[in-house]
Amino acid sequence: MTPIPSYDDEPVPRKLSPFVRRLLVLDYQDAKKVTIPARPTGQVYLGWLLKGDATAKANGASFVLQSNGVHISGQLSAFDAEYSLTGPAFHLLAELTVTGAFRLLKRDIGALQNKIELMDVLSGGDDPTQCFAGMLHGLADSAGPDNRRIARAAQIIEDANGLVNITAVAGELGMSDRHLRREFTRVVGIAPKPFAMIKRSLFALQTLAAQPDADLADIVHEGGFADQSHLTKVFQLYLRSTPGRLTLDHDGVLQSIVARA
Repeated sequence: MTPIPSYDDEPVPRKLSPFVRRLLVLDYQDAKKVTIPARPTGQVYLGWLLKGDATAKANGASFVLQSNGVHISGQLSAFDAEYSLTGPAFHLLAELTVTGAFRLLKRDIGALQNKIELMDVLSGGDDPTQCFAGMLHGLADSAGPDNRRIARAAQIIEDANGLVNITAVAGELGMSDRHLRREFTRVVGIAPKPFAMIKRSLFALQTLAAQPDADLADIVHEGGFADQSHLTKVFQLYLRSTPGRLTLDHDGVLQSIVARA
């Protein structure tokens, strides 16, 4: 079994911090094909594949990532999604803030759900990371305004690790459930309830990643799951594994991107 490679973190320039949570780089030297199960993180990603071949599948559709092409990956709600990479490959990813994609692209991010779109072709220089950051700076220079209520809604959900009542969140912001759902999907790329469930699953994953011997009963309680069976079902749906069968040491993407999203 070919180990799934991991991404390394690069510093995010201060000017980009309102739009970019993390800059990630994969330098995959093996001349092999590796298939990566795609898991939802609640974030949208802007990437640049400098070298290698890659394809992605989601919701019955296939997407080819063009060499030297910049691509935008929308939110996942289809759990059969996967990403195949043939090396040697060099891939840069910007994990965007919850409103970052909406501000940088100035378009309906919900329309990108389960899709990858090619945006542009870049020519790599001596420092690809700086070149990629330069492209992001160009987008930031003409970025749209923040949607403060949706940013606040997402922050409330994240602060509670997804364990919130969405109706109460809407009421706190002076919005109806329907208005919050519509605006949240347009700005963040996914509706608030599945966003909250993703954050709950990530909280459980992050706890297990930090404490491999953690008592599952404690995670069930702290994550607000009904019981251990409920936790297992959520893991199977969002992380494509059970808590007892997670192979974090084998799956670099799960550990470096998903568990730290």
